[in-house]
Amino acid sequence: MRAINPQASHQLFELLMYPCALIMNKLSLRTKLFCMFGTFIAAILLLGMYTIDRQSKEVNTAKAELQGVLLSRQIMDVMVQTQKHRGQINLQFFGQNMDAALAKTRSELSSGLGRLEASISKNPDFKLATAWQTTSDELRALTTGKIATSAPESFSRHSQLILQILRFSAVNNEKSGLLFDPEAPSYLLMDIALQKIPVWLEHIAVLRGIGAGYIKAGSISFPEKTTLVSRLDAAMAAMATVTETDAALGRAGEQISTEQKNAIKASEDFSLNVRNSLL
Repeated sequence: MRAINPQASHQLFELLMYPCALIMNKLSLRTKLFCMFGTFIAAILLLGMYTIDRQSKEVNTAKAELQGVLLSRQIMDVMVQTQKHRGQINLQFFGQNMDAALAKTRSELSSGLGRLEASISKNPDFKLATAWQTTSDELRALTTGKIATSAPESFSRHSQLILQILRFSAVNNEKSGLLFDPEAPSYLLMDIALQKIPVWLEHIAVLRGIGAGYIKAGSISFPEKTTLVSRLDAAMAAMATVTETDAALGRAGEQISTEQKNAIKASEDFSLNVRNSLL
């Protein structure tokens, strides 16, 4: 490889800078100082505009995430009420009087839907109204007592609605930017709270609902036991996805909360109780 000639490089630089030097030689000292000052001020202004724009974007992002958290809580509230309604309807099909409990759950579900839909209307930038409309209409039907004619069909329909709620929650998490936080602690906590815990909650709710039905009926067939085992395994797997990030949270400087430890312990005890009581 041929070495670069320093003298030739210097001559090339002088040749390129000659027009600039010629112009500067013709300018007065006062004009030169004014140009230098103007260049400095322009640089400061550009830097200030960039900083303001960046801070404005960060503020808007924080506001969007805050609204996303509010929506997420309201979505989870609707999901929990739907899960309760599913379990209560299942017990009713098995002969238990659930009129008072169903009336309360339907009232709470209706209120939760109202709060959620109001929040969706206040955040048109997320464009969630269309995605929520079909699920909302079907949930409103539940609050008026429109249900399936059999326990299996009702349980299946409720479970499908809960799946739709979880999918809508994922859309909210995406539109509000909750899942795109660049900080490791925030990202991990959001991932657990918004994606993993709701799935875990649904598996536990399914076990509670079908288990209560079996207990009320006083019998459980072998195929039903097989299904129950699959449900238990799924619940434990969902719980494992929550705890598998504990090490990463520790490295990010976060401590596992007492509430999470208690919830894990309660779920393990519940699963053991299901195995001992029904299997």
